[in-house]
Amino acid sequence: NFTATHAGWMEWRICKLSDPKQLEEQECFDQHLLELADGSGTRYMMDQNDNNHQGVYTIDVKLPQGLTCDRCVMQWYYHDGNQWGDCGNGSFGMGCGAQEEYRNCADIAIE
Repeated sequence: NFTATHAGWMEWRICKLSDPKQLEEQECFDQHLLELADGSGTRYMMDQNDNNHQGVYTIDVKLPQGLTCDRCVMQWYYHDGNQWGDCGNGSFGMGCGAQEEYRNCADIAIE
């Protein structure tokens, strides 16, 4: 549930863990960057013209074919785009340069 959006984009990743005591690491998540179910890529782009959209977003992603696990962790990553910064090409603009980043994880099982 978003209370405020700040443009940018979202991605999802999965880390499969085999040992119950094993901790997830970003390298593990990066091995399974999930694609959007609509085939448009891996990044869900937030509407640049609607920085005030609040509420629940429902976004379908594809799980890796054949992936099953008793213990996986799904990571949500949100890279916002509402900060003014250096675009790296001699210009400056909204969404350029360093931006805020948010992550959240959930323990899941896939049968």
